[in-house]
Amino acid sequence: MIIHENDFLKPYGIVIRGVIEVGAHYAEEYPGLVNGGVENFIFFEPVKSSYVKMRDLLPRTKNIKVFNMALGNYSGMVTMYTETVHQGKSNSILKPFLHKMEYPDIVFDDYESVLIDKLDNIKFNRSLYNMLQTDTQGYDLEVLKGATRTLKKMDFIKAEVYRKELYEGAAFVEEIDAFLTEFERIYTYWMGAWGDAYYVRKK
Repeated sequence: MIIHENDFLKPYGIVIRGVIEVGAHYAEEYPGLVNGGVENFIFFEPVKSSYVKMRDLLPRTKNIKVFNMALGNYSGMVTMYTETVHQGKSNSILKPFLHKMEYPDIVFDDYESVLIDKLDNIKFNRSLYNMLQTDTQGYDLEVLKGATRTLKKMDFIKAEVYRKELYEGAAFVEEIDAFLTEFERIYTYWMGAWGDAYYVRKK
């Protein structure tokens, strides 16, 4: 679901200046965010084929930065479980678990070794960004753990959350809540066993 975040956040007095999107796939939400008034973007996509398509679809402008890498809580290389039926939208660092029963048509039939690092290790002007979006198929808590310094600049977080272990070790929504102590979850859009959670910085 695409929401024009600046409209959604008006009651909270938050205006999104820039978005950091982790697990961007093809940057499908970019048009909606631009229409909502967002000016600056950083997209992280670890799988090479998805990264290349995303890079080719996005405008070439200094306000958009793209990185072919995963984010987590350490630096190095990691293996991703990949699929093609869902155009790679279900690719994950975590091993599929209940996902195989909930979505039997999506078969993880390959692997890809990708670069991984902490968001806090990436150099960019953090004052230009105040929204973090994670869409990493259960790995979102690890992304947040590697972004503690960056989180201090964020006013709004949109994270993928779970109430079933679709992937082994996937963080449940309560774990994300417990980690984001400086934020309040104001809305959750559930799509079965998973969903998108919206967090705003506490006053």
